[in-house]
Amino acid sequence: VDMGLGKTRIIIAAALMHGCKHNLIVTESKLIGQFAGELKQFGCNLNIIEKYSDTKHLKQFNLIAYSKIW
Repeated sequence: VDMGLGKTRIIIAAALMHGCKHNLIVTESKLIGQFAGELKQFGCNLNIIEKYSDTKHLKQFNLIAYSKIW
């Protein structure tokens, strides 16, 4: 899939439009910062899950790296 086409922003906008309460984004660890930056631009509530205790207080958008779930 080509980079720079706005896929991340489209998904964020769709989740916001549909009023999704909790969204889980699973990605490569090197992309966590990029996703966090995009979400912050939209003013989204954000939680980066690095350990189990981070799952106790889910936000509207929750980011986790593939390596953390295996």
